[in-house]
Amino acid sequence: VCVRKTSKRLAIHTDSSHRFERGADIEIALTAANRAADLMAQFAGGEIAPEPIDAYPEPWKGPEILLKSGSLKRILGLEIQMEFVTTTLEGLGFVKLKEDDGNTLWQVPSNRLDVAREIDLIEEVARIYGYNRMPSTLPGVESPGRITSPEEAALEKVASVFTAGGFHEAISYSFCSPADNLMLRPDLGEMVRISNPLGENTSVMRTSILASLASVAALNLKRGNLALKLFETGRVYLPKGAQADERITLAALAVKGTQYRAWNGQEFVADEFSLKGLLNRCEQKLTGRPAITFGKCNVSAFNPEMSATLVLDNQAVGYIGQLSDEVQAHFGIDYPLVAVELDLTDFIRKSRQTIRFQPFSMMPRTERDSAFLLDRSIPYAEIENFLKRLDAPYLKNVRLFDRYEGKGVPAGKVSIAVNFVFQSDDQTLNNDDINELHQKMVAAFIDKFRAVLR
Repeated sequence: VCVRKTSKRLAIHTDSSHRFERGADIEIALTAANRAADLMAQFAGGEIAPEPIDAYPEPWKGPEILLKSGSLKRILGLEIQMEFVTTTLEGLGFVKLKEDDGNTLWQVPSNRLDVAREIDLIEEVARIYGYNRMPSTLPGVESPGRITSPEEAALEKVASVFTAGGFHEAISYSFCSPADNLMLRPDLGEMVRISNPLGENTSVMRTSILASLASVAALNLKRGNLALKLFETGRVYLPKGAQADERITLAALAVKGTQYRAWNGQEFVADEFSLKGLLNRCEQKLTGRPAITFGKCNVSAFNPEMSATLVLDNQAVGYIGQLSDEVQAHFGIDYPLVAVELDLTDFIRKSRQTIRFQPFSMMPRTERDSAFLLDRSIPYAEIENFLKRLDAPYLKNVRLFDRYEGKGVPAGKVSIAVNFVFQSDDQTLNNDDINELHQKMVAAFIDKFRAVLR
């Protein structure tokens, strides 16, 4: 101890300090003295005293360590006989003090200052036994599994749909410039401001993910990446008193008219309808059935002639269509972009509901087609919703299969052809029943939309 402390105080490193700072055998003093006396007697004619003079008021007592019977197998993974353990430890200078029910109490020799715990005894046994004799096995690890929240599960489903559609996921910042927010959501006015912004371009929380995606798209297009298809799921921050209303939102955009080749070699074009198809697949995955209806879009960020409002439970939850020229000019984009933004908060709530199987009918189905001439300003979603709400017990589906405007059609008018599908769950319908029901629906349609049957 004196050598170690002196070496540390004087900052001098010697062979002696190097030895003593790692610990020395306190019981070796008598052995060293006997050896020195023996050398003096042999070579210097000295005479050895009969008894040593020992100034050792508190003799050292080695620590005691309990080696449990099951610890060897638990740590080493194999059975080792206690006879081998006893022989090994006694050969290394350990003294067995007691044995009880396979548990043994060992006293550590004075020269083994590195042994202080049960695991040290097990290491000594393993070292003498031979590490090369131990079988190599992989550790048994139990996986607790992954617990996902309804929000995470819903976002994973949405991401899988868009990645399967060839879109790349973007991860952008949740803050942007006030000008970007006003361009995409001028109806909000107020914004959630950051108290310590990095600059004016990052001074408010975004109210639309399209503000972030449009900036990313502008950078990609300037670098020649015209085959651009991006989507992002994240939060938008809408002003709500002193706090912000955080809404989980999906946004996606692509360069309109760009042709893409799918994995099977089939080519398709990115437009509003391809985005609508992906949107339908998302709602099928989340709710198990179509839930979104489409209405007229009056948002300035979208072109009103080529866009629609997404409606869920009579509430606007998003928009789809081509971005307006003003938005594209604001972000410096020269190519037409189609985009969709959808509030997923209510969809996540609906995704928690159990999806139940509805048995399909075994009866034959019958179809009727009708063509109408009506005002061009009437959206088809309004037509479909009206027909499905009619009291028509056997009506299974309504589908638009043709739309025409041009030669032979008056200005401001459009010709549409609608397919009606009738089917009963328990009987075969005859023509009289179907014709009567079809005529009632056509008459109601003409009266509602002031249409002309062609």
